Amino acid sequence: MDKLDKKSNKTAFEKYLIKAKVKSSSWDWRNNESKEIQFRLADYLANFKGTLYLGEMKFDLAKKEFEKIDPKFHTTESAYFVYDYDYETGKETKNWVENQFDGFHNIPNKIFGYNKFECFTCDENSVMVTNYLNEFNLIKANMSKLELTNALIELNKVAKSSSERGAKANYLLGNFYYNTTTLGYYRYLLTFDQNNLYGPKFHDYNYGDMTAQFSLKNFSFNASYKDRFSSSENYLKKALTLTKNKELKAEIIFGLSKNEQGRFYNADDSVLNKLYENQYDNEDKILMYKVMNYRKYFKELKQYKETKMYQEIKSNCKYFDYYSNNF
Repeated sequence: MDKLDKKSNKTAFEKYLIKAKVKSSSWDWRNNESKEIQFRLADYLANFKGTLYLGEMKFDLAKKEFEKIDPKFHTTESAYFVYDYDYETGKETKNWVENQFDGFHNIPNKIFGYNKFECFTCDENSVMVTNYLNEFNLIKANMSKLELTNALIELNKVAKSSSERGAKANYLLGNFYYNTTTLGYYRYLLTFDQNNLYGPKFHDYNYGDMTAQFSLKNFSFNASYKDRFSSSENYLKKALTLTKNKELKAEIIFGLSKNEQGRFYNADDSVLNKLYENQYDNEDKILMYKVMNYRKYFKELKQYKETKMYQEIKSNCKYFDYYSNNF
């Protein structure tokens, strides 16, 4: 589109493409009716490319794409009703929420935090904890993808320094990339979805091509993509080598343990596959194999029993609580 836009002798069709509008169906929750959202094709493609660049940690390229986009660009509504059902009382409630992610805006700074426990339907304020954000001015409370990218660029610069602040920058970057995997609370951001509710794209079935598969429009049962935890792990490992703060070390190791758990979920492990052929009889063997091969960071975390973070993890993470009590 960029080359086409700069072309001097455009054909009629090329002129049409430059000005073309894309329509997206959305639901007007207040008036309870369907409505259309229109945006330029060029904005749509720039958002697509920029988001892929974010996933690849190509921050400067992502910024160039997001800078092209109309500030009013959005692909879905940012305000709607959230329904909940209380199985004990048998009553349904609905709450009106605003300033929600609309495809480009309203990305909360909690995306740089860590989740105390895993719950995709819980309010983010009860799940996510944010530390150290006040030390980085470009991290705003609510961000567009462009503002988020600017924050990532700043963090990445600071992360290169061998200091406590550098450790914190690496830690926040590691959190961001974990939070945008299929195990993360903000897993929708790099998958072109609008929220983190369960769907067929949030899985990792071991068949077909193991490379990432993305689609903007329709995620069928086969439209899975393979998580890559290495981006998060690399930042977290560097943070761990830089900091001398035991509380921060415990936070970082907890982050690494969650990535390790993700690797276990995705493991194409011949030994595990063999054991799972007779899972009922091999439950104890599977448990021990998991402990021996996928619990490196739980073992390290036990060295930080004197920290507040250790006690918080033990209270909130059932996996770690079981491990610490039995191994």
